Amino acid sequence: MSDERNDDTYALGKAQDERTEYEKWAEGVFVALARARGAASVRYIRDKTIDFASVVAEYRAIEAEFIAHFRDDEENAQHVRRIMTEMLLQAAWDKDQPFETGERYWNDLQQLGFHSLERQCNTTWLFGEICRDHGQTDTGLAVVEALIAELERLRAEPMVGDWDAEDYDRNLGNMQKLRARLEAERA
Repeated sequence: MSDERNDDTYALGKAQDERTEYEKWAEGVFVALARARGAASVRYIRDKTIDFASVVAEYRAIEAEFIAHFRDDEENAQHVRRIMTEMLLQAAWDKDQPFETGERYWNDLQQLGFHSLERQCNTTWLFGEICRDHGQTDTGLAVVEALIAELERLRAEPMVGDWDAEDYDRNLGNMQKLRARLEAERA
């Protein structure tokens, strides 16, 4: 039996027919999007004079450019929107935007859905930190506690594999630490 990671029929640990459309993107499109969003992030992180409106404009331009690659494929266009909205949520935190700005991008992500549980955990952590920074601890706790309950439910599944169990445990630990910080802020 061959190791799945070395088998050419596997990518990202999944069989070819199990991969999502995003994972099947032509490598050039995937790499170009990663480079464009990475370059935009580096620019605003290095140059503190770039205002948030400029960051939003650049990310929206990148989004429009890559959605054009998928004009006949709504699932992939939606994934581009999701990626760029995650980037905007991060930028809102990095640029110390008002709570309502971060909340708007968080709500947009709720509408778009998450690509994976890992992305949901990462963006929930980020939104929880935004809530903590702005004294919105009850909002942060509600979001974090809902994800903790979901992770605990998934972890308790009888057929959970070792890799998934490790991921659930790691993400549970991170969410529990964030919950403790939020509770300490509330006290």
